[in-house]
Amino acid sequence: MATVASLIAQRRAAILRRWAEDAKTASAARGLSSFELSNKVSRYLDLLGRWDDPTGERRRQLTNHLSARLREGYRLNDILEELMILGTCVTLEVTAAGGDEGVDATELARLHTTLREDAGATIEVVTRYLLNDVQVEKQYLRRLQSLASDALLSREGGGALTDHLREVLELAMEAVGGQTAALLLHDKEREVLWVAASAGLVEEPLMNYVTDPGSGSFVAEVAGRRDETTEVLDAETTELEVSELLRQSGIHSLLGVRLPARHPLLGVLYIGMTERRPFSLKEVQRLESFGAQLTQHLEQARLHARLKSTVEDLRIDQVLRERFISVLAHDLRNPLSVIRSAAHLLDQQADMLGDLRELPARVLRNALRADVMIRDLLDVLRIRAGHELPLTLAECDLLEVARGACRELTDVYGDRFVLHGDTPVRGTWSADALHRALWNLGANAVKYGSPETPVEVTVRCLDDGAEITVRNQGPVISEADRTTLFEPFAQRTGDEGGAQEGWGLGLTLVQSCARAHGGSVAVTSSPEEGTAFTIKIPYDSRSFRSGAAAP
Repeated sequence: MATVASLIAQRRAAILRRWAEDAKTASAARGLSSFELSNKVSRYLDLLGRWDDPTGERRRQLTNHLSARLREGYRLNDILEELMILGTCVTLEVTAAGGDEGVDATELARLHTTLREDAGATIEVVTRYLLNDVQVEKQYLRRLQSLASDALLSREGGGALTDHLREVLELAMEAVGGQTAALLLHDKEREVLWVAASAGLVEEPLMNYVTDPGSGSFVAEVAGRRDETTEVLDAETTELEVSELLRQSGIHSLLGVRLPARHPLLGVLYIGMTERRPFSLKEVQRLESFGAQLTQHLEQARLHARLKSTVEDLRIDQVLRERFISVLAHDLRNPLSVIRSAAHLLDQQADMLGDLRELPARVLRNALRADVMIRDLLDVLRIRAGHELPLTLAECDLLEVARGACRELTDVYGDRFVLHGDTPVRGTWSADALHRALWNLGANAVKYGSPETPVEVTVRCLDDGAEITVRNQGPVISEADRTTLFEPFAQRTGDEGGAQEGWGLGLTLVQSCARAHGGSVAVTSSPEEGTAFTIKIPYDSRSFRSGAAAP
């Protein structure tokens, strides 16, 4: 009986012819001539029926065939389909060639076993190749991310960014196996060329070429295609417009991809190689992936540069605005001092004013209130600039400080304040700063609390310091308001939802005062207990001051 090896040798041409015809219908065979198909597997076919293969030559030929297919971008299913078609063709031709003599059943079984084993080897080789390719892809993307991060630190459109882009293009050439590369980025929002760079064999001519692509050029062709690449098999003979030096440089194959158009940047990235051949599917996919990642990083670089410019403009504007406010507030205190002095003199002669006797006191109260607001504004500007709240520390009685604050609050807001505390609470503090803090808490309690209930001020001693609490009944402070309560210019809404009077600086100063003394301020608010602000400070605040004024 005939052997499989002898029948394959006898029917070799017929097997390859049948396989070429059948493979034309397979997706893996599209675009290849029958000669190319036959040429790639003929060596493998010659070794298929020889069961003794101690050197592994048959498997090596199969691996070479797989490597060629993978370089061309073929998928695993396509490669397995080719192998199955080949096995079918061999079986049909070998069975037909056996004739009356027939083919040994054992030989046919070994043929099928060999084809199955080779199919398993195909899966193993392709899987290993794909895993390795994934690692390579990750390596290139990591390197791209590193280069793009450096580019983020470069100034928009500057020479440093162009230098970084040249490094990126060199990486792209390495990833695809090209010898030249170019990148053009157009800012659609501003309608200007944002940046252009080139690297490799043809640098300067490509720069001139990409900055003014013109219609009918290779770059214009790439930019006009949204979802597909543009490929030139020979730059020397193409009808598309390319630079003359590029035609003479030895670059033949060109592959261009349009960078994703969903970004404000419209870009073209292309690679050129000296070899005259079509780019494989894998090379196209790698360049497309590379371009998509590059677009994201470059868009971040563009936004980063614009954000830095905007932040700098805002910083300058803020400095000028705060300087203006500081000068204005400082100058306003001089006429206010004159108003206060005049109102004080008039108040001393109130009996002579008749029905207008209460007017000087009203003027004095409002002038005092305006002076406090201006002083608060100046101190908040100082705090926002990073300076400590100025304090003059001396031994004082916190109960007396609270009593003086309540007395002034009563003069302005009426008999609403109740002070709790029987014994002196002495420590080394700034009586003036604590007086202002209590004034602000008391004024807030009147503005936001219920007008029918008193404002309670409680002073007491603790083991590690002193505590003072200002409590009022009324609307509960919401969670949303509590998150911004101590920020400058933050305001709560009143009982009827409208914004309350004032600049929203009082609680910022209260918190700064507590911290400047080495303490803290906390707030609680509930329908049952009302709203309470509690300041806790140590008995001696001198150790918490970096440059406290002497007593």
